[in-house]
Amino acid sequence: MVRGGDEAGSIAHPNAAVHLRATLQPTLIAVAGPTCSGKTTLVGLIAERLNSEQCAVLSQDDFYRDLASLSLEERQRLNFDLPGAVDALELIRTIKRLLRGWSTEVPVYDFTKHTRSDKFRTITPRPYLLVEGTLVLHWSAIRSRARLRVYLDVPGEECLRRRLVRDTETRGRSEESVYHQWRKTVWPMHRRYVIPTRRYADLLLDGHNLEQAADRIVETLRSLDNAAQ
Repeated sequence: MVRGGDEAGSIAHPNAAVHLRATLQPTLIAVAGPTCSGKTTLVGLIAERLNSEQCAVLSQDDFYRDLASLSLEERQRLNFDLPGAVDALELIRTIKRLLRGWSTEVPVYDFTKHTRSDKFRTITPRPYLLVEGTLVLHWSAIRSRARLRVYLDVPGEECLRRRLVRDTETRGRSEESVYHQWRKTVWPMHRRYVIPTRRYADLLLDGHNLEQAADRIVETLRSLDNAAQ
């Protein structure tokens, strides 16, 4: 839930949200692509080039639905790769608030427990709003607000290799569970919901060279800014 309040902090209780007016309309950049294609890393590289102080970052993963009412066993059986696994309305409301110049709070998701933690992270408006996630080009309400839409392409076998490393090292998963989830939901849902969003991208970029991809995105943004002057 998007919340408002009186004070800001990097990690805060939901009642501690702030309410600020931005002086400029932020520029929304949406970065999509398959799981473990390097979206988060790419967004970090873009922010470095644009000046991190000028960038706010949102991840689709922060907006997985709160499943605290289910047992851990029940959560583990769910399909997290369906669009419905994400609270898209909350994600879109958050984007709208930031684009309007209002600071907001986003939930902190616990991937080891498959549900939200009891903490929130406050995000304040910045000139650039970078939003990344497998499905951020799936929702028209995000696409239509993005100044630049990016799709990061990486072959499936490389995504699986990276996901094995990530999930076993940072999310407490076994290799067997990663392979099972990949075959059962991750890749089938990728083919059904993620790949079709490539057609909405302004830039289709190779995920094997993220430095080059970040340079291309920043160059494109500058060209758009120059053309608008």
